[in-house]
Amino acid sequence: MCCPQLEATLTILVGQSSKETNVLALNGATAKHCLSDIEQILVGQGVSLAQICSVHSSNLTDASCPVFDVNEFEDTVDTSKLLAACEKIDLALKLVRMPY
Repeated sequence: MCCPQLEATLTILVGQSSKETNVLALNGATAKHCLSDIEQILVGQGVSLAQICSVHSSNLTDASCPVFDVNEFEDTVDTSKLLAACEKIDLALKLVRMPY
């Protein structure tokens, strides 16, 4: 979709929105507004969004998500396995950062 930093930023924005809406996606109008803001920021830096990735507002809506309701997601995911997997990632990152 995009460079990792932009994709992570979009994911964070959708996640923050889900705190208010309980939906893991943006509605069409919000998605368009969000991408428009990002496009303006990039243009200010001399880059076009289309130059670095092919992202469309529909990528941020429920049309792109098989599960978009927070409660449905929580019912579907085995939270203990997810948290255990994150602990392994956290441990690996800590090992990488340790000075030798």
